[in-house]
Amino acid sequence: MIGKIRKIQKNGLKKWENNSKFGILEHATGSGKTVSALKAMARHLQDRGNVFVLVPSRLLLQQWYDEISQAFPNLIVRRIGDGHKETNTLKLMRNPSRKK
Repeated sequence: MIGKIRKIQKNGLKKWENNSKFGILEHATGSGKTVSALKAMARHLQDRGNVFVLVPSRLLLQQWYDEISQAFPNLIVRRIGDGHKETNTLKLMRNPSRKK
């Protein structure tokens, strides 16, 4: 479950959404970037979208896996990299109604 977000987070998400969900949310360490990202994911998932998170390290792979699994306990969370070979992930993300 994702808790309440602060005003700065709401403003950042609003700007991001107004920019066609494109851009970089830049805040200081400890300011709630992860919570903001989880809130953005929740909104996107409500629209039946898929989410793909790329990270640059093993540590962040595990941290994000834990955060997403905790925030969305009913969501299928897959990992690729660091020995995880859940290569069917992209097939699961495909929308069968979408034309190739």
